[in-house]
Amino acid sequence: MFSFRDIMDLDVMNGMKLIAGEKGLDNEIEKVSILDYEFTRKGSSYASWSDGEFVLTTFLYAAGDASLIFPAVKRLCRVKAAGLAIRNVFQLEISRDVIWFANQHNFPIFIIDDHQCYFEKIIIGINDLKQRLNDSNFQEKNIVEILNNHFTQAEVKERVLKMNPSMGNSYEICYIKPVNFLAENNLNNLIKGKKKWGSDNLIRYKSGAFYIRTIDQSKNERTERAESWYKKLSLEPERFIVGVSETHRFKGDFRDALLESYFACFYAQTYGQRICSYDCLGWYQILLQARSAVQMERYMDKTYQPIFEYDRKMNADLWLTLMAYEASNGNLKKTAERMNAHINTVRYRLKKICELFGKDFSDRNFEVELFSAVKIFYALPFIRENMELFD
Repeated sequence: MFSFRDIMDLDVMNGMKLIAGEKGLDNEIEKVSILDYEFTRKGSSYASWSDGEFVLTTFLYAAGDASLIFPAVKRLCRVKAAGLAIRNVFQLEISRDVIWFANQHNFPIFIIDDHQCYFEKIIIGINDLKQRLNDSNFQEKNIVEILNNHFTQAEVKERVLKMNPSMGNSYEICYIKPVNFLAENNLNNLIKGKKKWGSDNLIRYKSGAFYIRTIDQSKNERTERAESWYKKLSLEPERFIVGVSETHRFKGDFRDALLESYFACFYAQTYGQRICSYDCLGWYQILLQARSAVQMERYMDKTYQPIFEYDRKMNADLWLTLMAYEASNGNLKKTAERMNAHINTVRYRLKKICELFGKDFSDRNFEVELFSAVKIFYALPFIRENMELFD
């Protein structure tokens, strides 16, 4: 399903001028038809016309009497046609009554000024867009190509508009990952249903999907917006892990927004959260933009290997304690609760880690190094699994 807003940037629309019914640009277009002989002075039956029809006409039968246009527009509105485009080869005057009626009924009327803008060309252009918008493989392929290549911002914008011509200027992207089989089925059914939510759309990527949504700047709280789109998609929050990008206002930044949401979802999954925005990632924002997994692995190994060897020999759980300490943001009490251990046991293990490196437990710079090693430990499997994003 698509609307007039989706087709406004098509080349075939360049020769058209909107003269009425601007508020109806969100009307959904089911099909495009050429109608001339169906119009008669007596008014043929309109029963065979379907809802959402975009009507192209020259008003041939009204060439000698422009007053016949008004009844035709009324009939088109009555059968819930989407809109009307007039190739005005007969220089017919569109009356004020027609304009007023179309505005009142949110019925878009276009005048085709370009004599080279033939009906067949319009139909082919719109049908091609319809096929692209309804083709989930086309959408997914474009997402993959944007992510895996370093296109210029102009090239990215061009691809984005091919996927969703009506995407707003302010947008966010959510990466939605199901946590179980039922949630996966729920998400797959939404994607297969090819439903469109205004200027938003849902596109499969790997084990989840990107939800690209135009945002209302008046709603600044992300949690409020999250609740609204959960409801719009009919998704149960507890069945999904969601990463949310920052707000972007330029379509050339689309790849950045995709990565931000994908990385935020990884972070949420790593730290047991249901939803996380990219601006909460902290040090991971730098880590996940790194280009060399080998260098990160070397950095981590300098910390991980001595602790791992000690754990292997002494069965001491130092590494698990350090992971819990990092997840607790350096809070000893919370670490003890996570480990189900006494706080003194946690303090002893952390001091032992410091001793392995000849450091003092109070050395905050060394604590940063330890936390960095843990973060790399979490991130490396994710980076290896998505190497195409980091090349």
